[in-house]
Amino acid sequence: MNRLNYDFHTMDSSIEASIQDEDYCYGFSEKEGELWIPFLSFPITQTCNFRCVYCGDGGEATASEKGLISIEDIEKIVQIAASKGIKKFRITGGEPFTHPDIDKILELMNNFGFFTLINTNGSLISKYHSVIEKLNDNFHFAVSFDTLNPEMLKTISGTSLHKEVLKGIHILNEYGLLMRLNTVVTSYNYGEIIDIVNLCKRLNCDLKLLDVVSVPVPFGHRNSIYQEISTLETTFAETCDDILFHEYTRGFGTPCRRYRFDNVYVTIKNSIKGSHYDLEGDDAICNKCPYYPCHEGLYDLFA
Repeated sequence: MNRLNYDFHTMDSSIEASIQDEDYCYGFSEKEGELWIPFLSFPITQTCNFRCVYCGDGGEATASEKGLISIEDIEKIVQIAASKGIKKFRITGGEPFTHPDIDKILELMNNFGFFTLINTNGSLISKYHSVIEKLNDNFHFAVSFDTLNPEMLKTISGTSLHKEVLKGIHILNEYGLLMRLNTVVTSYNYGEIIDIVNLCKRLNCDLKLLDVVSVPVPFGHRNSIYQEISTLETTFAETCDDILFHEYTRGFGTPCRRYRFDNVYVTIKNSIKGSHYDLEGDDAICNKCPYYPCHEGLYDLFA
């Protein structure tokens, strides 16, 4: 099968900071062409070696009916999805590298050759060094990275694996597979964001900032760590080199802006902006969903 690996930011364009997101997105829910086909996510396991304070027990797999997705099911679903025109896939969890067959899953997606994004906390990467070094350039990794402070990582994740996370990040960077770091902005790490941007400059990778969200389980104690990020967006707009609109989110998911600082593009996913939903008609996807309104909306499909 031919490798299909394309940049999902090809259509992003510079905008003025004064443009309102709702004005830019209004009337643009109908997409045409392969760029606008949703991607498919596999929350392959509910197991995780971190216990992050902002996360559900199974991470993105919290709402999944399966604690583990088999490699046979992944292969079958990828083939069906590809026949429908889907060309981007995402592997998430829990922590994907706790799946007993993660090496085989990576090999499978490597052979398919489709754009594959792996969401990981990075702490187990070094144990799979021999697998990582064989991956093609259709693979991209997004590593959760919430703090530069090992002691703060204990507070946020309940682990002392800061050194292992950094080692995993550098391994991925060595093989050109590190696409970005993902940082959930909380009251714990708000003061570190500029330092994390500078880390990304040194790594020559991008950064995605997200606020704490309540889906798929209620906020509960997470109210105490919530940190608004609208002020951060205002600051970035005044200090960055360029502002781009994340074109893919113009009609899917939460509208996002990308702020360029030298060689780093910082995407901010601010949940107060809402999302895109399918609510009209008897076959509307979001109408009967028990998790509506979620922060993802129509952004991607979950297996």
